[in-house]
Amino acid sequence: MKITKVILLSFLILVTLHCNSKKIINRQMTIIGDLKNCPNGTIYLVQQNVQTFTRTNVDSTILVDGKFLFKKSVEDPLSFYSFNVVDKEGNKILFHFKTNKTYNSGKYFSENFMPADSVLVTGKIQIFEPKNMELPSKIKLVYPDTMIVAGKQTDVMFNVSLPNSKEVSDELFQEITDTISKYNFSYYLLNEVYNNRGNFTKEQINTLIRLFDKEVQTHGLVSQLKKSLELRNGKSLTNVSFMSSDRKMKKLHFSQSKLTMVILWASWCGPCRKEIPFLKQLHEAFPVNSGLKMVSISLDRDSSAWRKALLEEKMSWDQWVLPENLSEYTREIFKHNGSIPATLFLNSRGEILEKFSGFDETTMNKYRNIIQKNLIN
Repeated sequence: MKITKVILLSFLILVTLHCNSKKIINRQMTIIGDLKNCPNGTIYLVQQNVQTFTRTNVDSTILVDGKFLFKKSVEDPLSFYSFNVVDKEGNKILFHFKTNKTYNSGKYFSENFMPADSVLVTGKIQIFEPKNMELPSKIKLVYPDTMIVAGKQTDVMFNVSLPNSKEVSDELFQEITDTISKYNFSYYLLNEVYNNRGNFTKEQINTLIRLFDKEVQTHGLVSQLKKSLELRNGKSLTNVSFMSSDRKMKKLHFSQSKLTMVILWASWCGPCRKEIPFLKQLHEAFPVNSGLKMVSISLDRDSSAWRKALLEEKMSWDQWVLPENLSEYTREIFKHNGSIPATLFLNSRGEILEKFSGFDETTMNKYRNIIQKNLIN
């Protein structure tokens, strides 16, 4: 009881300091944990690379009776953190966090939080059951039933989304500018603009950059965003070539089909591999002569891994891979945020009709409806 009171008092002092400052004090983050039913073991603080999405253990401490403390120097305000626990039996427990967002009509759980002067993690651990994913017996996904308290950057990430659409209309762009103007301190929204840069024109991106406050505009990601604009050469699905499984360079010819379905995937992507049996069912239901053309385009950089996956999966529709010289342009070419699997439906003029990210069995019904609707018209 005494330890708990000290922890809570320390946290209140940290929160007070945080409220009086817009910047991370001394660039140090203090994380206090008090999780009622978390097993004893070692807890690791994990940092995710913004660009590569790789995750690295950056600190660890002993977890006893659900209590732990981290003090971590933070060099970059645009950072993402999480926890892993290895208990006494060797089970690996991976943390997720409750948000106020939804995904595919269900609750959205984030894998990460963002840095703040003070972070408080409390509550009772609940088991998180992922859809369409079988986990090894020694791995568990969990989330605290109490919302993590982690400052204003995480608040934005857990509550605000930039509108996503197949086309950024004037009305939608106004909604996006309003959101960024309201939360112009948010590094998360800057990262979202970067990830979705393929959806915006050069003029729109420059407008969005100017909306962020001066401190955010000095972040290195802004320089990368501007550099991506300089490298943009009008590359799109209508004018680039891909390497086919028979080692020939091929282009998409949209006029030859009523509807083209482009599936972005990679051999190392678990959900992508889970989706393949359902795609096979679609291909059987809508063969080439139905007016639908299906093309899977791999983002693999290791061609041998891609070809190995092709042998294992035996997909009978067109299988292409993105050439290495186009890897910097994936968001511009496919107009997506970089997450896979991703599916695009395009009409005979090469215009994107619908876009989907992630895999969910229920999404297959949406695919069928889109296909049937466009093949009938």
